[in-house]
Amino acid sequence: MGLPWDGRVDIWSIGCLLSELILGAPIFYEQTVESVLAAQTAICGPMPPHMLKWTPSAASMYFTSSEIAFQVDPPNMPVGCYHLVPLAKVSLADLFIQYINEPTFVRFVSAMLTLDSTQRPTAMQLLGHEWLQHAALARCR
Repeated sequence: MGLPWDGRVDIWSIGCLLSELILGAPIFYEQTVESVLAAQTAICGPMPPHMLKWTPSAASMYFTSSEIAFQVDPPNMPVGCYHLVPLAKVSLADLFIQYINEPTFVRFVSAMLTLDSTQRPTAMQLLGHEWLQHAALARCR
């Protein structure tokens, strides 16, 4: 969407990879950019308004003025414009529950999947995360 980025994009990638290891499938696997963005907002929450305002021309390709993802002429659908509204908001904990019931791990991955990269932790910040600290202590025992 034309947003600035830094090393925190790699943190996002690691969060996606950890999710895929737990789920056995990519967490945001969709056929189009629009549906990937809709899936991300269904799991990670709404797109922060300042991100949509950063490059209005790019944001307007994917989001309405009321910040709802949309798609024009999606595959296998009649011609038209469709709002991509999730049936329900699903948390990572909801997705992971049948595979892992470790709240600190869910918080760790959730932090990595913060949509707003300026709010997403850096690698150095994640080194101090409670889940990594707990894992390190358990290994030392």
